[in-house]
Amino acid sequence: MFYLQRHPKTGLFLEYRTLDVATGQNLHVKRHLRVISVKISECIIYNRAGDVTRHTNADMTASGVPSASPEKPQRADTLLAAALSAGCEPAEPTDTGLTLVSAVHTPEYLRFLKSIYNRWQALDNASSEVIPNIHPNGRTGRYPDSAVGQAGYHMADTACPISSMTFAAALTSAHSAATAAQWVLDGEPVAYALCRPPGHHAFRDMA
Repeated sequence: MFYLQRHPKTGLFLEYRTLDVATGQNLHVKRHLRVISVKISECIIYNRAGDVTRHTNADMTASGVPSASPEKPQRADTLLAAALSAGCEPAEPTDTGLTLVSAVHTPEYLRFLKSIYNRWQALDNASSEVIPNIHPNGRTGRYPDSAVGQAGYHMADTACPISSMTFAAALTSAHSAATAAQWVLDGEPVAYALCRPPGHHAFRDMA
C-alpha cells in the first residue's frame, strides 16, 4: 500500500509505504517528500499520454517468495494527484529519443530493453514477463547471445520484471528526468519529475 499525507504543521507530504507482509521486513516506511510541497508557480514534469502508467508488473520474487509487485501504475496516479493538490502545474517532457540515454547507457543495454520482451515470448514455456533465472559470474566473460543469458546479464534481480510496455515507459521516465534537470539548469528553482518506472536502481548496463 502506498499513500501520501500532508503534515499539519510543516505542510510537507509524508510518504507511507506498507511492504509485502510475506517478506517480514519494513512493514511501515515513512519519509518526507519535500520536493512535492512546492509553490503554485512550480511545475511537475509528467507524460499525460500515459506511458508511465502502461508499464505494469503482475508479480515479483523477493526473499525467494513470489508475490504481487508493489510497483503499480496507481503509484504515479497518487503522486500526480498529490502534486496537483499542492499547486503544481503539469508539463510534458521533451522527447529527445535515444540521444541522452545513449550517453548514459550502453548500446547493448538499450537494444536489450527494446527487444527482450518479444524475444522472451518466443521461448518455449516463457513466463508472461521477463524474469531472469541465471546470472553470469562476475560479468567478465563473453556477452551472451541468448535472451535468457542477456536477461541474467542486464537484470540485477527478480524484483523488477520487464513487461511489454517497460521500454516505452522507461524511456519516457528518462525524458521526464532530463527535462526537469534542464529546467533547473535554465533557472527554474524547482522542477519535479514524476518518473515511473523510477530508475533509481539503474546502472550503465543493468537494473
